[in-house]
Amino acid sequence: MTGWGIKSSDELKTTLSSVRGEAGAGIFQIADDLFESESEFLFETARAKKLPTMFNEEAWAIRGALAAYGPSYLDMGRRAAGLIDRIIKGAPAASLPIERASKFDLTLNYRTANFIGFRFSQDMLKKADKVIR
Repeated sequence: MTGWGIKSSDELKTTLSSVRGEAGAGIFQIADDLFESESEFLFETARAKKLPTMFNEEAWAIRGALAAYGPSYLDMGRRAAGLIDRIIKGAPAASLPIERASKFDLTLNYRTANFIGFRFSQDMLKKADKVIR
């Protein structure tokens, strides 16, 4: 499937309206204010066309995406708390390491999968951090 560089709500609606629910078609979203503002339209269109959707954080899977895979904000918060603790205890901020996310969460939405006729493998279900049923 082709990727599109969408820059406005109108482009998003036109593009999604033209997508056909064919083998291999789906919607993969990266963090973006435009998608957030048009989330209801995006989910309505994906459901109507039975398109799988994958996003970058659990909240999207809770709202209806087929899957979400992204950094664990809980883990990142704990790690940030450790860095803040070091600063409070006198460590210069410049001495702290630059870190990147090391734990990623996979959330699967079983209800959405059933609705669009998708079946998760047992192996994938076992690997998931959370399955919404």
